[in-house]
Formats: sequence, structure tokens, C-alpha cells
Amino acid sequence: MKALTLVDVKKFEIIDKDIPKAEDKKIVIKVSKAGICGSDIHMIWATGYGASTNFVIGHEFSGVVSDNGNSTRFKVGDRVVAMEIDPCLDCTYCNNGKPNICNHVLEGGPGIGSDGGYGEYVLVREDMVRILPDNVSDISGAMVEPAAISLHSVKLAGVNSDSNVLITGAGAIGLFAAACASALGAKTVTTLEANDERVKIARDSEFVTNSIYALDNNVDEQLKNIAPDGFDAVIECSGNKNASNIGLNNLRKGGSMVLVAYGEAPDIDLFNFVNNEQHILGSVFFTMEEFQEVIDLMANNKLKLERFAQVIGMNEVQNVLENLEKGVENKIKYIIDMNK
Repeated sequence: MKALTLVDVKKFEIIDKDIPKAEDKKIVIKVSKAGICGSDIHMIWATGYGASTNFVIGHEFSGVVSDNGNSTRFKVGDRVVAMEIDPCLDCTYCNNGKPNICNHVLEGGPGIGSDGGYGEYVLVREDMVRILPDNVSDISGAMVEPAAISLHSVKLAGVNSDSNVLITGAGAIGLFAAACASALGAKTVTTLEANDERVKIARDSEFVTNSIYALDNNVDEQLKNIAPDGFDAVIECSGNKNASNIGLNNLRKGGSMVLVAYGEAPDIDLFNFVNNEQHILGSVFFTMEEFQEVIDLMANNKLKLERFAQVIGMNEVQNVLENLEKGVENKIKYIIDMNK
């Protein structure tokens, strides 16, 4: 099979690898579409993690079961998506509905602890695989994983029909968080973004109520006009300290701010923070139920994300990653067609 691997820092090449075979409780998926994640860029591309080892990354993918082994859950030909988490399902965290923070969550997941979706075939735990409904495309399927990360953050913030929500950072995770907040019935959804092209993308979406350019001189005034008493929920997806400070400064009393992006934390005035009984939460991965919920929302046309994807071939990945690093690419989500 053909697969993309990092041969040196910031250098991907297409190589040949053996097609994996199904084994105990693991099945083989023929990958159709694979998403490029921000972590692939920051943690793999930029650092050279796994370079020259023929390791295959990619944890956002959709495809078809090609070898089901002895599985009774899936048959050859089933259209599926898979989670990259690898929880033990037997620890305190897993038994309390938090497999996303299991101590083993990163050990063997595709694209993280084992070869992932940047190859034509991938071996995955069958209990981490889910059926992709007929009316959900392969492109949308490859966006289930990032959308599940977004949904998890929105749920941690307690978003409901009475919520005014602020999303700082409107890249893939931020924009998908806005879409998830809207799907959960949020009263208003506001995005704050410093990239003017992404401001326009958010503004043109059907689920963002207000899209604000973060470099405007009157950002705080605009936010106060939207939510005079502050936002019920703030989802920080930028990794930028200024943005996180704006988010915290515009959080209402009793509100929740959820940090998704790895970056600088906001400056906390402890006196006001305590007296306002505000909450700051970290958000990582998702639960298996949330992953399925994203699939269901897509199937019911309540989460429409395909318009934000740009499909590329395997031989275009190197150039796209170089341009992303230079800041000259503004598409929300790049999806690799593994058949090209």
C-alpha cells in the first residue's frame, strides 16, 4: 500500500508499506479520506516526530472495512469512521465515563501510537469503529473526529438553549465548536478571529450569529453590545493569550471558560474570579458517546461541515503543509483523498 511518512523534519514522502492484516479484536479499514489536523502540523511536522521511522500519522479518517477478521460487529464493505483514542475501559476514569483521560488513551491509537490514516489501509480496534450512515459523505466522515473534540468542549461548558457563547479562534476546532453550539440550540454564537479570511468564512456560515475581527480597536465594545453581562460560555480555541484574556474578561458571573487549544492561559484576577464564581476547564478528546452524537447530528443534517473542506491528493500534502506554516493557506480543513 501507499502511505505518507515523515522522512525528515518538515518533509513528507509517499512510501510503500505492507497492508496490515486483521488480528484479535482489530479490523482493517481501507481509507477513503483523511483529515490534516493542527496537531499533525504543530506536533509532527514541526518537530519531526517519528521522522525516518516509516511511521504513518493521521487520526481523522473515513473508509470501508476491507478485512473484518472474526468480527461480528462489522462486515467487509461497511462504511466506517474510527476513533484514535485507546482507552483501557477498565480504570476509574473509563468506568466513570471519562475514557478521554484514561492513562492509556494515547498508547496504541491510529496515527498516534500505531500507523494511522495517512496510509491506504489502517488497523484499528473494532470497538473504536462506528458505522457511517449512507447520507454522510466520506469527506464529512473524515471530520467527525475534530467535530467530536469541539462537541466535547461545548458540552463541558454546559451550553444549552439559554446560552450566549463566545468562541475565540475560528480555525477548524473553533468553527466546528460554533457549529456544535448552534446544533445544541445556543441562543447566540459569536466567533473572535484574527485571520480576516476566517472571519468571512464564519460570517458566511449559517450557525454563527456574530463574527468579530479580533484586531478591531473596539472588540470589547462589540462583545459588550452582544452580551452586556458577559457570555455564559467561552470556548478558547486560538492558543493566543490576548484572545484568552478577552474571553475571560467577557465571561459572565458563574460562567464557564473551556480551554481547548494548547497555548498561554489567561491572566486571572483571583479576587474577581473567585467572587464571580467563574470556572475554567481543560478539554481533551471526547467520549465515545460524543463521537457517535456527531455522526447522528450529521446524519440528521444538524451539523453540516463539508463546505469547509478542501480535498487534496497525497502528492499535494507537502506543499499544503509548507503553505500552512507560511500562513498563506486559509481553508478550514484539508482532506486527503487517499485514492489520488
